[in-house]
Amino acid sequence: LARPTRNISLYLQIVGRILRTFDGKQDAFVIDHSGAVAQHGFVDEFVPWSLDEKETVAERRKKLREASKAPKEIVCAKCKTVFKARRECPGCGHAMVPPSKAVPFHQADLVEVSASKENRTTMWQEKIAFIGPPPKAIAAMGDKIESKKLAQKAGVNVVPGYLGDIATTDEAVKIAKDVGFPVMMKASAGGGGKGMRLAWSEKDVREGFESVKREGLASFGDDRVFIEKFVEAPRHIEIQVLGDQHGNILYLNERECSIQRRNQKVVEEAPSPFVSPEMRKAMGEQAVALARAVGYYSAGTVELIVNGADPSGKSFYFLEMNTRLQVEHPVTEETTGLDLVEQMIRVAAGEKLKFTQEDIGINGWAVETRVYAEHPYPSFLPITGRLI
Repeated sequence: LARPTRNISLYLQIVGRILRTFDGKQDAFVIDHSGAVAQHGFVDEFVPWSLDEKETVAERRKKLREASKAPKEIVCAKCKTVFKARRECPGCGHAMVPPSKAVPFHQADLVEVSASKENRTTMWQEKIAFIGPPPKAIAAMGDKIESKKLAQKAGVNVVPGYLGDIATTDEAVKIAKDVGFPVMMKASAGGGGKGMRLAWSEKDVREGFESVKREGLASFGDDRVFIEKFVEAPRHIEIQVLGDQHGNILYLNERECSIQRRNQKVVEEAPSPFVSPEMRKAMGEQAVALARAVGYYSAGTVELIVNGADPSGKSFYFLEMNTRLQVEHPVTEETTGLDLVEQMIRVAAGEKLKFTQEDIGINGWAVETRVYAEHPYPSFLPITGRLI
């Protein structure tokens, strides 16, 4: 297993802090991805970081920044230019260059990379098979505003709202009034429950719009915000899709993830007790249409928001598409009998799917739950707790 520097550096930014207990004390260690990894190409140095329960998140982040070391010099694999760690070589423009001491791509049996468009594009350029969707599909679905525009063109239901760039609070107030309260303000690059604010009135928009912009910029490097109608009595239902590189795309039924905490999924189940066969077919066909519109293959998830107050089941709308295998995928495996990881590997190897839509059934029912650890003192903020 080889993890070249730039890839693991981005990977760690996504995964977050890796903690462990040491000598029975409440101490933790954080991987120094800016220094140790850039120098050695592998995780073999740690930066001590106090876990004082009275510290705020901002104070912890400040300590981490102060503890970080400057990136070491690395050498371009193509033109041998020596430079500090960055996205591309200043000499020849070669992207995501691993350091001279790291194992090159071609010498590794398996390379683990982050879910960034840059990494996957580089692998395509290096003619390395990536177990996942193509870079163009990732880019198309990675932006919530653009993905909703693509969904509209593909004939997929989208939540009524404004998908343009909103520059000012006054403009946001006007748009919210046009859409009709309540509305949801969302960061374009948001995810995982971040960058979202519900507004029931003009006052809520004025108080929350700038906050959403700041959170989007701080968490995702993108401060664009869009506004859409808030669906009351919502149910969060997602469709698992699977496609190969020969144009075959199927939907593997749905998962319901309506029980959430702070917009984070807690319970996932398949099949959904709310979805009828007719509704399942309609949602699945729209999910497949969207995947086909962006040239998608491998496993992916199309997330939908459904109006639970509408018994007809016709009020479902596209939220986003996750261009990866999600943590809740086992409930789909249990009810369909398919190993999604195996199918992803086979698709990456160029194989055709060996089954059709008619072969996908529902066998039983499955549920998956997540454990949420929160600290009761600082407003029940998420915390890892002690790892044993």
